[in-house]
Amino acid sequence: MRDRFADERAYFCDPALERTVLSCCMRSKDALLAVCSKANVHDFLEHSHQEFFKVLVSLYDQDVRTFDPITVVNEAKMSRRLDKIHGGDEDYIYTTYEMGDRHVKNLNVHLSKMLDVSKKFQAYIKLSSIQEEIKFNKEPTEENKGAYELISKAENELMALSYEGYIPDEPMNMSEGIDEWLKEKLSNPVKITGVQTGYPILDEMIDGLIPGTLNIVAARRKRGKSALLMNMAKNVAYRPPFPSVLVIDTEMPTVEQWRPRLISCLSQVSEKKIRRGDLNEIEVRHVQLAIEIIKKGRLFHQYLPGFAVDKVASLFKMYKQREDIAVGIFDYIKMPGDADVRSLKEHQILGDITTKLKDVAGVLDIPILCAVQVSREGRVADSDKIERYGDVLMEFTYRSKEELEKTGGNTKYGLYKLIVRASRRGGELPESGIGIDFRKTTITMREAELQILDFDEITEGEEISYFPKEEQEKEAVPGEMF
Repeated sequence: MRDRFADERAYFCDPALERTVLSCCMRSKDALLAVCSKANVHDFLEHSHQEFFKVLVSLYDQDVRTFDPITVVNEAKMSRRLDKIHGGDEDYIYTTYEMGDRHVKNLNVHLSKMLDVSKKFQAYIKLSSIQEEIKFNKEPTEENKGAYELISKAENELMALSYEGYIPDEPMNMSEGIDEWLKEKLSNPVKITGVQTGYPILDEMIDGLIPGTLNIVAARRKRGKSALLMNMAKNVAYRPPFPSVLVIDTEMPTVEQWRPRLISCLSQVSEKKIRRGDLNEIEVRHVQLAIEIIKKGRLFHQYLPGFAVDKVASLFKMYKQREDIAVGIFDYIKMPGDADVRSLKEHQILGDITTKLKDVAGVLDIPILCAVQVSREGRVADSDKIERYGDVLMEFTYRSKEELEKTGGNTKYGLYKLIVRASRRGGELPESGIGIDFRKTTITMREAELQILDFDEITEGEEISYFPKEEQEKEAVPGEMF
């Protein structure tokens, strides 16, 4: 079949560079494995070299560990590929082998250059296809795609190309630099390893939001999971050193809903009054102070109804590059607008979204915090994958009737609770969880002034006691002008 981009392929291709990489592969099986771990056959832009590479991989799959020219030529003949390798010139294979001796020590340099050329070619092809699609949809008809839809698609595809074939660092010998690592840790001790959520007890339990992890808040419908995520977002973004946070929201428009809620949370002025603009002089001053706080931080909000999971992943990647976000927040895991319910079941789709978010957290090395809805039966969105891939799984819910009776109706223990159901780093809690004071008029959530559990006595392997200090009141968590 004719190559549509044959001329462009020839323009980008560096045959000498590709041949150098192949010569290294012939000289060392370790070199071949290194190339296979970072490149694929299509990264060789010359078709002749693609066939050459296939022969070497085929030999390795047959447990052949020495790629001398005779062995390679015989395999090429057996697999009917010799005629496709430089016109069947056997001398080409022999001379390629001879080149490798002087190049193998610099394989990483040559491979890096080859991959750079390949990525540029792929970008060129992708942009050419995008141009063709734009031309095809040039008429502003109902059947054709609109400009913003096309631009969004182009953005997603280029961003996906940017992270396609993500190459991690080389595996490290665990003894390398270990003494210096310990010295640095001892010289710079920290209270919490991860990003602090602004909830001291929770941070102590899970060690903060650890980069590369997926942290999930599960709750029944309309219980306040979005409010909890917003409170965590502002706690991270509006405290020194003011790290960047991106919130991707599938439910609330930015200007008319999410922004008033944020201002209310920061100012402690009723959200309803802020929406109406019905404020007295003191309330106006508090709102103005809240806005000054917002101006100091970098909290980004993207309203994305009918979301596509690839778009979500691309946005996190884009804002990691553009704003160096420290935390990504997604509200919330549910059936996307582009879901193909004919070929996949709901639990599979939700599980795939979770897997994608987990992968993005790992690639970007940031914690991702997201919400998920709990069914009436108590299951997390009908998907085992959500529970499996979440590094920390928390449930936000009402206090039980029995717990309220234990407190004697004292609201200082909080009418809501946050339970750490599962955590890869430990910190799981029993049903009483962390008491949460939720003030709905200002969308404010704080850890309750009193706690049923005595968190001061919680240590690994010990039982957690209830009301260990009887009714002695603990010192309240410091308030905020938030």
